[in-house]
Amino acid sequence: MPNILDIYDSEIMAIQEALGPIKVKALGLAVDRDALEREIIERMYMLGFRVEVVWNYTNVEDCFMPTVQFNARTNERFSFDPDRMRHEIVNDLAEISELGKGNTIKAPQHGH
Repeated sequence: MPNILDIYDSEIMAIQEALGPIKVKALGLAVDRDALEREIIERMYMLGFRVEVVWNYTNVEDCFMPTVQFNARTNERFSFDPDRMRHEIVNDLAEISELGKGNTIKAPQHGH
């Protein structure tokens, strides 16, 4: 079983932004897979990740979709900080609550 890489919400948002243009390119039928794979690897390296690109078959002939597997960080001395993750979640950095970015998500109060 591969290692699970801890990734912060802020990094997930940066990854989504960096891969946005790649999605559009990958949808084309005349895609240079080698060039696209290099671009994905380079973009993720710039964000601090070592990745592997796996090409998956689709139901369209000669059309493949890439899956990005995050294997490691470029900084081997990185250690995951659960306090940073908690801060990003509580402050809704990923904008998953209805309150919107910048609002604090409060835990339910018990016994008050």
